Amino acid sequence: MKSYTAIFMIALMSTQIGCGKLNDQRIRKTIFSGNTAGLEEPLASDLTAKEKIVAKNVCLSLSKRVQALKDIIAGTTTNRIAGNFVFETKDCKNKTTEKLNIQSEIVSKNDTNTPFEYNSADTKKNFTDVITNKSVALEEICDQIALDTDGTKKIKNNRALGNKLYFTKFSDDAGIATVQINTKIANNVGGYNQQDVQLITIFTELSQVTNPRDLGAEKERSLFIRCNNVEFTTHKETFVRSVFL
Repeated sequence: MKSYTAIFMIALMSTQIGCGKLNDQRIRKTIFSGNTAGLEEPLASDLTAKEKIVAKNVCLSLSKRVQALKDIIAGTTTNRIAGNFVFETKDCKNKTTEKLNIQSEIVSKNDTNTPFEYNSADTKKNFTDVITNKSVALEEICDQIALDTDGTKKIKNNRALGNKLYFTKFSDDAGIATVQINTKIANNVGGYNQQDVQLITIFTELSQVTNPRDLGAEKERSLFIRCNNVEFTTHKETFVRSVFL
């Protein structure tokens, strides 16, 4: 995915959000500030024709990613695969509080929505779930995209699940597909409050990766939690490469 310095990048965190979890605890004192342009909650609507094209590429790439990981992990010889990431956090005033390299092994998990997870030595820093076409905010959209054989099906950009609402927006810039997921959580007066925003860029073309198994991997993930009307804390991981252990 592309770099969003003034716009913003990919994301994720501790509680289940549109597509992911951050191990253990929510980071509230960590990452990018800036104004809210580009991270506003999309209006509830159907995906546009352009969004459906991007969503189709994303869902297909994620599906291939799942199969590749299954083949590697369940291979005839024992294979272990990991991702190398650059991890960075900044506080509400755009001050970098931590930046380091993390290696996380990908392991199978007996969970329909999160069939794989990242497992690293530092369980409080890396994202735990591997983004797939079955991730919470994407599952319903990807299932509908698969049924949309003639491109005429109306597909909603929002989903209610449990006590949360997910709004998903797809965009593409120079062949890099970005998924924005705004998550709201039920409050005690019958409404919903904003929880966080994720930006996730996905490798959707073989020309973007050095190894075919990385098709569908997250190029970048960022999680944004609002501090006030113009600033966010942020957690970001940038993909470097996948490795066999």
